[in-house]
Amino acid sequence: MLANREYYAPLLEEEEAAMQEMQRAEEAQKAAEASGVVETLDKEKAGSGVGIRVLEKGFLPTFEKLGKRLVLLLGPDDIQIIQAMAEAEGLHIAARLAKEVVFEPDTYTIESRCRDYIAFSCDIGLITKVLSSASINEALTIDIRLAVRTMTASGSSNLQAISIDP
Repeated sequence: MLANREYYAPLLEEEEAAMQEMQRAEEAQKAAEASGVVETLDKEKAGSGVGIRVLEKGFLPTFEKLGKRLVLLLGPDDIQIIQAMAEAEGLHIAARLAKEVVFEPDTYTIESRCRDYIAFSCDIGLITKVLSSASINEALTIDIRLAVRTMTASGSSNLQAISIDP
């Protein structure tokens, strides 16, 4: 029994130290928020201006460091950004943002034949350029137009345009 205590004592000390460090980090975060140093993202204050900054400065650069393409899944209540393992050097990366964080209230509507979800793959660099241009030019809206491609047996494709209004 004494041998077990000797074996587990360092592990328990490490776990206790980790818990204390986590508590200190939480206390520091609360103190920073209380002093106004860190602004917590509030859904009511959020909107497209905040959403552009969140995507352009926060998420997209991180995704771009690990790969060149990602999948955007637009849903009725949230926007998911997904980078597959094949694209991200073996990592599966995903971020889920509430629609209120990215879009102004009552401006985001989505309709599709698949339970109101739309997924598409896109180049991260292009999205970053679009968002930075919109931010610099203080754009009021950003329109996304998707094309559905249907492949025929001969390999030629027929394009069908779909318009999404924010």
